[in-house]
Amino acid sequence: MGMVLFAGTLITILAALVFALVLVFRSPLKPFVRNTLIALFIVEALLAGLHTLTWSESAPPFWRWFLNMNTEFTLGTIFSSAQLVGVGMVSLLNGFFMRGRWWERLYWWLLALILVFFAFDEFYSIHEYLGSNQQTDNWRIPYAIGGIIFVSVSSLMYWFGAGGQRGSERRKRFALLFIGLLIMAGGGIAMEAVTWNAFTQQSTIAQRLSVLEETFEMVGATLVLAALLLFAQSEETLRGWRVTRPVLWASIGAWTLWLLFVVFLQPGVEARSARDGYTEYGMGAMSLIGYEVDERAAIPGGQIPVTFYWQANEPLTTDFSLSVHLLAHPDIQSVSQADELHAGPYPSSGWIPGIIVRRTVFVPVPADIPTPASYWLMVRVWSGPWPQDRDWSVTEGLVISGSDLPTIAEDALIIDSVPIVSAGTPESPPQSANYRFEGGFTLSGYALADSAEAGAALPVDFWWHTQTEINVDLTQYVHLVDDGGTMVAGFDQQPFAGRFPTVDWPANLSVRDAWQVPLPADLPAGEYRVYTGMYAPVTVIRQPVTDGVGTPIQDNSIYLGMVEVTGEVSQGD
Repeated sequence: MGMVLFAGTLITILAALVFALVLVFRSPLKPFVRNTLIALFIVEALLAGLHTLTWSESAPPFWRWFLNMNTEFTLGTIFSSAQLVGVGMVSLLNGFFMRGRWWERLYWWLLALILVFFAFDEFYSIHEYLGSNQQTDNWRIPYAIGGIIFVSVSSLMYWFGAGGQRGSERRKRFALLFIGLLIMAGGGIAMEAVTWNAFTQQSTIAQRLSVLEETFEMVGATLVLAALLLFAQSEETLRGWRVTRPVLWASIGAWTLWLLFVVFLQPGVEARSARDGYTEYGMGAMSLIGYEVDERAAIPGGQIPVTFYWQANEPLTTDFSLSVHLLAHPDIQSVSQADELHAGPYPSSGWIPGIIVRRTVFVPVPADIPTPASYWLMVRVWSGPWPQDRDWSVTEGLVISGSDLPTIAEDALIIDSVPIVSAGTPESPPQSANYRFEGGFTLSGYALADSAEAGAALPVDFWWHTQTEINVDLTQYVHLVDDGGTMVAGFDQQPFAGRFPTVDWPANLSVRDAWQVPLPADLPAGEYRVYTGMYAPVTVIRQPVTDGVGTPIQDNSIYLGMVEVTGEVSQGD
C-alpha cells in the first residue's frame, strides 16, 4: 500500500510539474525572468545531485551533513528558505506596483506574508514544534485549514481578477501560481506524510527517494516565482519592474548570508555572554566553551532548558551523544534525564575545528519530584549504541581532562544546581515574624511545639521568603538554652536537610521548612528557651539579622519561644 501511495503521489506531482513548465516556456519571458528561472532550476538540480554524495560512507562527515537535504540547517534548507524570502518580496512588490484594485493588492500582500512565514518555517522548523520543544504532527490540521482558506481566497481572486482584455493571460498566470503552490504543498505535506510515514522507513531506496520532497518544494517555489514575475513584467509600472529585479536577488542573498551566520557564527557570538564553564574532553580533542541554564525556579511537570556551546579542537572521528541528568543531592540519585543522539546540532564527526556549535536540551522535571529542593545538572558526553537503552556498561563516556566545574566521575560534570519548587505558596504560619537576614531573605514565620520529650524530636517549622537571589551558603541552627544561658541542646544543618541550600534560593521564594530537632535522652526536664539563626560554615560567623524596624538582633540569634521538655521517652514509644 505504501508503494502505491508513493507512486501515485509522485506521478501526480510530476504531471503537474510538466504542465506548469509548458505554461512557463510558452509565455513571453523577458531575459531577466528567463535567466532567473533557469538559474534556480540549475541550482535545485545541483543540490539534488550533491545530496547523492551523502549516500557514500566514505564522504567527509561535514559534507555528509551539510549537503543532506533531509536534515536541518543544511545547504538545501538555507537555499530553500532564502528562495522563499525572495519570492515573498516579489509578491510584496507586486502589491505595491501592480495596477489593480485594493483587494488585489491585499491578496499579493497576504501571499507575501505566507511565503515569508514559510521561509522562517523552512529554516527554524516552526511547524514541527508549534511553540513547544517536542516534535509533533499536530501542525498538519491547522496548516490544512489555513491552506483551504487561502485556496478559497485565491479562487475568488482568480474569478474576479482574471477578467478584462487580458483575462486569458491572467488565467494562465493564476494557473501557474496555483500549480506551484500545490507542488510546494505536495512536496512538503503529501510526500512527507505519505511516503515517509507509510513507506520510506521500510526501504533504503525509498529513504533516498525522499529527497524528492525537498526538491519538489524548491521547484514549486520557483514556479510560484515564475507566475509572480510574469504578473510583474506585464502589469507593473516600469519603475516597479526596475525595483523588483534587484530586490529579488538582494533579498535572497541577504537572507542566505544571515542563515549562514546563524549556523556557523552566531553560536560563537552567543558563547561570549554564556556562563563560563570551560571544560576539555579527551585530552583537548573537544571543549565545552560555556552553557546557559534558565535561572528561574522550575516546577514539577515542567522542563529545564540547558544550552551548551561546544567546540572541536581537532577533527573528531566519533559521533558523540549527550545525556543531561537531574541529580538529587546529597544522596546523588538521578531523578530525570534527557538524551540526545548528537551533542551538537549535527554529528560531532562533522564539526569544523575552531567553530563553536550550540545544542539546547530540555530536561523533564517529574510531576512527583520532592519539593522544595535543588537538584544538580549533570552532563555526560558518551558514544555507544543508540537508541539509548540505559545500560551504561555498553557506552563509553568521554573522559574530562580538565574543567573549571566540579565532577563526580571522570566523565560526569556538574554544571549547575537548579531550584525546583511547587506552584503556589505555603499556608500562613501560626506565628508571624519579620526577621531580615543580610543577603536578601526573611524569616517570615515559624511554628514551635509547646513541649517535647527528652530523647525524642522537637518539631519546629520555618517560613522563609526571599527578596533576591541568595549568593551565600549558610547553615542554620536551633539551640535550646537553660535559665543560666547555657546551651543544653543544639542541632545544625543546611535548610531542608541539605536538599535546598540557601545558595540555591531564587528571588521571590516562599517556602516552609519542617525540622525535627533531636533532643538528648539525658536532657533534664524543664523549660528551655529556643533560638535559631544562620552562619557561614567555613568561618562560623553568624549571618547578621534585624527585626522588622531594622534593629539588630542580639548575637544574631532569634528567640522563638519556650518549650517544656518532659522526661525521657520510654523504649516502647
